[in-house]
Amino acid sequence: MFVAIMQVELELAGSRSLKDRRNILNSLKGRLRSRFMASVAEVGSPEAYASATLGVALVSNDAKHARERSQKILEFLENAPDSRVTESQTEVL
Repeated sequence: MFVAIMQVELELAGSRSLKDRRNILNSLKGRLRSRFMASVAEVGSPEAYASATLGVALVSNDAKHARERSQKILEFLENAPDSRVTESQTEVL
């Protein structure tokens, strides 16, 4: 069993309030869960409305598959219209 763990820092372009931030993040997290069957949680400070840090985890029986899926997740986040990836870290255990 292999686990891919990601930490992705985002800049939220359309966020002008905590309500905007919550809407953007809930949408992103829901799409990640449904499209990639990944576990997603906000792991950073929830007080800054223009940025966020997401933790993403997925389980696979193949290390190569885990790396490929984590790369697809990163590509998805990089192409999301309301956010911009500023930093990311991925580890496969």
